[in-house]
Amino acid sequence: MRAYELSLATGEAGQYAAWHGGPNDGSSIYIQRVDGDGRLSGKPFRVSDGKRLAYEPDLIFGENQLITAWYEKTPDTGRLSARMAGFDLHGRLLWTTPLTDETLQTRNPVVRRIGKDVHVAWIQQSATNRKSEATVWYRRFSQAGVPETLPRRIGRASWDTWNLNAMVYGKRFIVTYDAAETTAAHELHMIDITPDDVRHRLLSLDDGHPSLYPDLQVNEAGQAALTWFDQRDGNEEIYLIVAPFELLGTDNMPAARRITNDRSASIGAYVAWNGAILGLAWSDSPYGSREIFIETFDRVGHSLGPMRAISASKGQASVPSIRPSAAGFLVAWNDYTAQKGDAHGTGASSVAQFKWVPASHEDPGSRPGARAAPSRSGSPVP
Repeated sequence: MRAYELSLATGEAGQYAAWHGGPNDGSSIYIQRVDGDGRLSGKPFRVSDGKRLAYEPDLIFGENQLITAWYEKTPDTGRLSARMAGFDLHGRLLWTTPLTDETLQTRNPVVRRIGKDVHVAWIQQSATNRKSEATVWYRRFSQAGVPETLPRRIGRASWDTWNLNAMVYGKRFIVTYDAAETTAAHELHMIDITPDDVRHRLLSLDDGHPSLYPDLQVNEAGQAALTWFDQRDGNEEIYLIVAPFELLGTDNMPAARRITNDRSASIGAYVAWNGAILGLAWSDSPYGSREIFIETFDRVGHSLGPMRAISASKGQASVPSIRPSAAGFLVAWNDYTAQKGDAHGTGASSVAQFKWVPASHEDPGSRPGARAAPSRSGSPVP
């Protein structure tokens, strides 16, 4: 079973992981339960029908169900189409639906639940011109997969915007991504969707250095954590801002803190709040092979201890997913050996990996088989 680009859902109903891959050279979406020790439990169930190549699931809990969004590629035409489906907790299909007209080119959907509604955003482009203008679209569904609104264009992206992330803050559905439509290089964008309005904010300076793959999460107290990787200092490094949500994108937004400082490419940073404790996970390769690291912070962004390597990959550890779990965080990723030019891993080997990490700091040297992280301290960046 090859598994790539894992997504996690954790909550009172349990813990589940979704990925794309499968036991052969195709690519389907799968979901499987994860037990309290961070191990896959039971059998995986397939979400997509296997007729097309399916990629990059985003998984959440609905009411007594699992909801996942993903996109598919038609092999003979290359057309991309975003879809969504609901399953009960035993893997029985409840409903499935396209997000919009399937003749359009749609990809990279993200899905979140607010009350009884399901909110979805995706990237849309011309079906014939791969480098045409990309736009961000939004739609609201019921938890039975019934559309409640028409698709709505909410923002501009770039043809090479490869990722959306989303979060919920009260009744607000918030989407973050990187784009270079109005700036010299890719910068960080946020779209704040409320029942009455859609607002856009630029979250990074137009400095000519690519700022990529933002992830934003807000805790119940309104404290936001924004992370991404940036080339502003000549190398891809992880940055973090912890601040009240309303300060993001304003003149009073605090300076970013640089988390990593080595010669390797530090990429794929994601954050999760567990109460007042923030977990930050990313992929890095200071030892030669790519591994997963985690660091925890208090509610104002002060580090609670050194970063920790939590993987021991036999190949390369890909971008992680992180969610709150009990008194800590569940982190998922895939250890892979990729074929050259194989962006989504079809035909390569890849194994799903999970690690539960306590929110309180532990000395990584006391963990069996753990390796101490290199000496790297965060420092404010103007």
